[in-house]
Amino acid sequence: MALMAATFPPVALLHLNGSNGSTDIVDVMRNKWTASGGAKLTTADSKFGGSCLAFDGDGDFVSMAGSLAFYFDANDFTIEAWVKPTNTGREMVMLDYYQSGNATWQVLVTSGGKLSFYGWNGSTTNYIATGTSSIWGAWHHVAVSKRSGVLYLFVDGVLESSVAHSAAFTANPGFFALGAQVSSRNAAYDYAGLMDEVRVIRGDGLYVSTFTPPATPFPDEIRPVVLRRGGYVPVGLAAASFSGVVPLRRGRLYRNFNNLGAEGRLVGTVKEKHTPENTPLRRKVRLIRERDGATVGETWSDAVTGVYAFTNIDGAEAYTVISYDHEHNYRAVVADNLTVAGGGVELVA
Repeated sequence: MALMAATFPPVALLHLNGSNGSTDIVDVMRNKWTASGGAKLTTADSKFGGSCLAFDGDGDFVSMAGSLAFYFDANDFTIEAWVKPTNTGREMVMLDYYQSGNATWQVLVTSGGKLSFYGWNGSTTNYIATGTSSIWGAWHHVAVSKRSGVLYLFVDGVLESSVAHSAAFTANPGFFALGAQVSSRNAAYDYAGLMDEVRVIRGDGLYVSTFTPPATPFPDEIRPVVLRRGGYVPVGLAAASFSGVVPLRRGRLYRNFNNLGAEGRLVGTVKEKHTPENTPLRRKVRLIRERDGATVGETWSDAVTGVYAFTNIDGAEAYTVISYDHEHNYRAVVADNLTVAGGGVELVA
């Protein structure tokens, strides 16, 4: 079976290219990663691109702030990477979005060198699936794919395990990490070895049967931002002529949320303080995705009501809204940490 193209762009995509010893971890999807301990790029070995990420198994990891993009809920997903773990004879965490007692997950190599997926399944904490072959000491493509309530584990494109798993991963740990268990820190699981070409996709279970692993780096995802049904609205319309949401530019952001089941809506108002009643204003409003600072959309509030709305946004994300006074009488007003769980964003049925 040939490698399947993703319908949805990744929520994380790391080629792990760079100079020897660099701690600059670049994510195509603009997530902000920080290297800790001795985690760094090395040019001594790699699967693609002349470098990869190296861990010595003693406090090394790279991490980013936890994001609802990785909690998956009950959606399909794919987690894959090229790995070359050192045989330490102990269990090691390769990708970590786990927090004790919460509906979260992690991808491990067991003490016997086998690929494993571990998490909270809604009632008990357990090893949800474990592979059969050892991945110690050589480059292997590993993949965890969930589609239609079944979880699949692959090593070098060969299906090694499958199990029914319909429970949702709904928690948001403090960190998403490579190379260690971080949110519920436990140094006993620190990873020793190499890692290259890491990709996480929310909304797509790419693999359900044996396939040919990629022979080249994962492609960068360049797709249009989709913010409203019925097509695109040209950028550059005069403010007086349009009051809907405008896609600002092409980018690597959003997919079809109707299919994913996470379409959200954010509604607010812009008003000027007055006594006895605040006055609605027509002002430019910008929507920012907090995970990486990406500008998602721009609109104008209504002159009569002051109301603005952003629709067809990803309900799994957190946002900041900024309203600007184009007359320059006031500084911009900011409302941050707007989410489904915390208020400000509502899911559309």
